[in-house]
Amino acid sequence: MGRSVAPHGLEGCFLVELVNEHTTIWKKNLPVKLMTDSGQEFLTDLIDVKGKVQKKIILKTSSHPTLESIKSILPIQIWANRSSFPPLASNEIYLQDLVGMEVTDLDGKVRARVKGITENHVQSLLILDDNEETMIPYVPAWIHSVDTELGKIVINPFMDF
Repeated sequence: MGRSVAPHGLEGCFLVELVNEHTTIWKKNLPVKLMTDSGQEFLTDLIDVKGKVQKKIILKTSSHPTLESIKSILPIQIWANRSSFPPLASNEIYLQDLVGMEVTDLDGKVRARVKGITENHVQSLLILDDNEETMIPYVPAWIHSVDTELGKIVINPFMDF
């Protein structure tokens, strides 16, 4: 959902750079998981949410409510449980649901699987599990179709990888 590398203020808050600026789930008492770069995990709840501006938000958790405690675990990734996400319309998909899907070309040749999702401030990018961790934009020019039932993404033939 986001990443934080810095505290914010003196009261145990921290600034989070969101993966998706359109995320609407941030609210008090939301259960979240904090994960440090060394792999430590903390299950906690948000006790304060403020200042969402574009792709940044200020958060405070029950497990690390002081400046010293939050500084001791930074940098961190912050994750929310999928059950906290709002329901989607029938023609929508959460990008995270693409992770693990097979990527094929129009001829059906398997090219890779989706390893992860990132953004480049312009568009979402699919990170593929090929040998080079190729990234392809998740835009109509590149994505021909997505079949969630089959777990398959068909890409247009713009690139040979």
